[in-house]
Amino acid sequence: MAKKITAKTETALEAASAPLDMASFFNQAADAITEMGAEAEALAQLEADSALEEAVKIAGRPLETNEGEIGHFEQTDDGPVWVKFDPATYKAEDETGQSEDGQEGTDPADIDLPAHVPGDLKVMKGDFTLEQKETKKAEVVTEFTQRIAFEKAQPGCSSKMVPNLEAEQKKMATIGAAGLFLAMDIDPSFINREVSTGSRFNVYAFQKVNDLIVALDGGFMQNAINRAIVTSLFNFRDAGIPFTGAAALAAASDKVKADRAMTKHLVRHTVSANTASTQKSSTMTALKTLGIVTNSGTRGAEVWTLTDTPATRRLEQVVRGKIAA
Repeated sequence: MAKKITAKTETALEAASAPLDMASFFNQAADAITEMGAEAEALAQLEADSALEEAVKIAGRPLETNEGEIGHFEQTDDGPVWVKFDPATYKAEDETGQSEDGQEGTDPADIDLPAHVPGDLKVMKGDFTLEQKETKKAEVVTEFTQRIAFEKAQPGCSSKMVPNLEAEQKKMATIGAAGLFLAMDIDPSFINREVSTGSRFNVYAFQKVNDLIVALDGGFMQNAINRAIVTSLFNFRDAGIPFTGAAALAAASDKVKADRAMTKHLVRHTVSANTASTQKSSTMTALKTLGIVTNSGTRGAEVWTLTDTPATRRLEQVVRGKIAA
């Protein structure tokens, strides 16, 4: 038996079958578009999160998203600089065993315990003539000239790159630095050393090298990251504790978590955790370039050892206040 259709039911059916007025139609269409937009936005966010997660795995370091780009900020003397993530660059670094900031990987020759190298750095520096120092200074100028030309030829060269290189050249191309390079047997060709395809020795590591040169020559270390890491290196050596990459990172930033057993030997600077890796790496690269440390670990698991050379002993006196310029 068919159900009785009441007046109320009939009214509802009529309302449901009645054509929508234009206002209702557009309201419903707008709601549908909004809902679709929200779904698309959520999907895009998921894809962005997935891309960022994958980039972090490839890079092996913290990354972030900035205006739709994945990358990281590098702290420089001129403020933070955005560095876009490039998977090809990181692939090349993996193949060469070097990171984007010039941090070198394992060197089989670094595994042995440091041998004692006799001598006094200041005395050794005085063993060279002014002519020899002028020649070494000219080599430094030549290397920087080649480096600047190389950077100018690179697509998308940063507007700050060349001025930064020129500033570091001015600091390094001196008679004092030339004398140290001669005494320490440092080849200025590191200025153009390739760390990955299309990338050479990190410009920020030049700043750390120059600060160490001033410390070795004049007895004063100005860069706070250098000072914290170098002092911590000597503290760890004296305590018989390996100085790892994690220790170097914790020395660069007190925002980075560190084991309690480690912290009592650390001298710590205060940069943010986001910039600590770049700061740490440029300092360790500078120290290795000058022969102050060697690395017997691997990328991401570094174990740094102080050498026993005139330069290393001089640096210890500087950071521990046992020397006059």
